[in-house]
Amino acid sequence: MKTISELNERWWYRLLKVVYMSICLIVTISIITLIYTDNPPKFNVLESSIQCLDGREFMLGAYPNLYSEYLSSEDRNNFQTWCTTEQTGVENGRAVIKKLDNYGTPITQYEFKPNYLPRDWGNIIWGTFLTIVGAYVITRIIQCTFYYVVLGSMHPRKRKYESDTLLP
Repeated sequence: MKTISELNERWWYRLLKVVYMSICLIVTISIITLIYTDNPPKFNVLESSIQCLDGREFMLGAYPNLYSEYLSSEDRNNFQTWCTTEQTGVENGRAVIKKLDNYGTPITQYEFKPNYLPRDWGNIIWGTFLTIVGAYVITRIIQCTFYYVVLGSMHPRKRKYESDTLLP
């Protein structure tokens, strides 16, 4: 066996090509998926806000310890207090009796409006490009190594009587 066409006549070689390309595709798609999921939209505390049911809105730009859209019970209590306190002219504010549901639980008096920065598409596209180029280079190196081991040449001829010149 000295040519690729002779190698293509072997069933094990054709099976090996199918398995090899399937593994390469699965690995490449997995890496691209990982790149995409590793670059989610980022929570933007500066543009997020609390909208009270009475129409008031509080921007959370300077609110400490808020790093995601998931609110702790302390955050929920603080926001509830903000929205159940009336702001009157000169006075700092007076507490309004909280509305309770049938079970004695305070009814939420606000709506949390999280804001997100968009995905970093530059990183996603650049990572995808590098993954495809890397997969091609690695695939080519493995292919040349396989041909060298099996056929004795890194760039074997395709047919038995193929000429090395471009002229017929």
